[in-house]
Amino acid sequence: MEKRKLKILCLHGFRQSKETFKQKLGFLKKMLKSHADFVFMDAPHTLQASNDKLVEEKSWWFTGENQVYISKVPSEIDDGFSESVNTVQNFINESGPFDGLLGFSQGAAFAGILALLLEKNEFAADFKFVILVAGFKSLCKPHLKYYDLKVNLPSLHIIGDTDNVIVKERSEELMTYFENPLLIRHPGGHYVPGGKELKDQYINFFKQQEM
Repeated sequence: MEKRKLKILCLHGFRQSKETFKQKLGFLKKMLKSHADFVFMDAPHTLQASNDKLVEEKSWWFTGENQVYISKVPSEIDDGFSESVNTVQNFINESGPFDGLLGFSQGAAFAGILALLLEKNEFAADFKFVILVAGFKSLCKPHLKYYDLKVNLPSLHIIGDTDNVIVKERSEELMTYFENPLLIRHPGGHYVPGGKELKDQYINFFKQQEM
C-alpha cells in the first residue's frame, strides 16, 4: 500500500501571496514530492502594491499606519492579527487536517505564535510539526503574552547566516521557544534555501515525521 504523504499548510511572508510563495517553494515541492503535499493560503490583508506590481501583496498583520510592517522595532499595534488567526483557523477547519505548518519570515513569526497558541489550547489543529524559515519572535507588545512557554512539537528552523532582513540572532531567539528544535543553517540570505547540499537534511526531517 502506498504510504500517505504529509500535508503541510504554508504561510507566506510579508508582501507575498500564496501564488508568489508557491513559486518560491517550487524546488522544495519537487525535492519532497514523494514525502509531502504543500497547501498555500493567502493572508487576509491586502497592501497597497509596491513598484507597480500586478500581483496582490498580503500581510498577516500591520504594526503602524499606512500598512507598515516593522520587523525590527517594538510596537503597540498588531492591526489585523486576530482576523488572521481566525482566517487560518477557518481554513484548517475547511481544508484540513494538516500534518505540518510551514512559514516564511512574517509567516514564520505567525506560525510560531500559532504553535504557541496550540500549546495553550487556544487554537485547534492536528499539526505534528512546524517548519520556520527566517522566523523571529514578534516585537509587537500585544504578542509578548504568547511567549511564556515552550512548544513541544518537533520543529525545523532554517536560518540564513547573511540574512539582512531577519538577522540570524532573531531566528535563533525564536528557536528557544521550542523544546527540541532542529536547525538547518545556510550561508545565504532571506529566502527558503534549496540545493543538493541540503536535500538530505530536509528528507531526514520529513522521514522522521512520517514515522
